[in-house]
Amino acid sequence: MATASDGVGRLRARGAVLVLGAVLTSVLIAPVGGLSLYWMPLFVGVSYLAASAVGGRTGGLWVPGLMVSFWGLADVLVLSGTLHVDFASAAITGVGLGALAAVLVLPRVQVPVTVLSVAVNTLLIGLLELAEAQVAGVLVDGWAWGLLLLAGAVWESRPSVTMPARERVGA
Repeated sequence: MATASDGVGRLRARGAVLVLGAVLTSVLIAPVGGLSLYWMPLFVGVSYLAASAVGGRTGGLWVPGLMVSFWGLADVLVLSGTLHVDFASAAITGVGLGALAAVLVLPRVQVPVTVLSVAVNTLLIGLLELAEAQVAGVLVDGWAWGLLLLAGAVWESRPSVTMPARERVGA
């Protein structure tokens, strides 16, 4: 039988994986590292998926992990010159494929998915793309995205946010 301390342990492990993703994003992506900024969504998406895997079926980052990973893969394929298609079309297709994978695959393995989680993640990805296109110079360094991922790690590690009250008792 799972106890509250098991749940808190999973949260801490999930947070630790996100911290690792934040560090890797900060040090491997320009200007600190040698990778171009277009690798950032793939790093963030894979960090979310790894954190979810540590958290188990209730790891709350499965949907954004899939959506951001597919978006990131599309970015890398187009911006590296591997795939010669329109960038915006590829990015939207990547987000759509991630959403489709989330909706079709996750429920089959008993991972809960809601329409709201897909919609909110789609909106957030769109707003990030819009901000990047409209406000040049904002969040153009890997370390800035690493800081955002670190903030997410802190948020995700808080039992009061991510666990029902009955599971926090005695934690």
